[in-house]
Amino acid sequence: MATSKTQTVGQLSSRFVEKVKGINEVREVRLFEDRDGFTIRTLIAAPRMDTSVRFCIYDKEVEIMRELNEPILRFEVTNLNEIGESMGAASVGGTLLFKR
Repeated sequence: MATSKTQTVGQLSSRFVEKVKGINEVREVRLFEDRDGFTIRTLIAAPRMDTSVRFCIYDKEVEIMRELNEPILRFEVTNLNEIGESMGAASVGGTLLFKR
């Protein structure tokens, strides 16, 4: 079961990357696994407090979530221009799926 779930997450992650890699503000997409499941973290570089890029990414997340029969995948979006330098570590760890 775990292998099947991991394969499904891998396929969904790949489809998500294909959907967001054309968005110029996307800098990285990483996949994290913990005891609660999997999280795709998308790092963007957009103007501070500009939600237009986030909403574009949220739409892509919803498309992927509609394919799920169970909640095995979570999403996070972090704008590098809205976090402090010390939070730059947000891009560390996990599996790198895409980098601009």
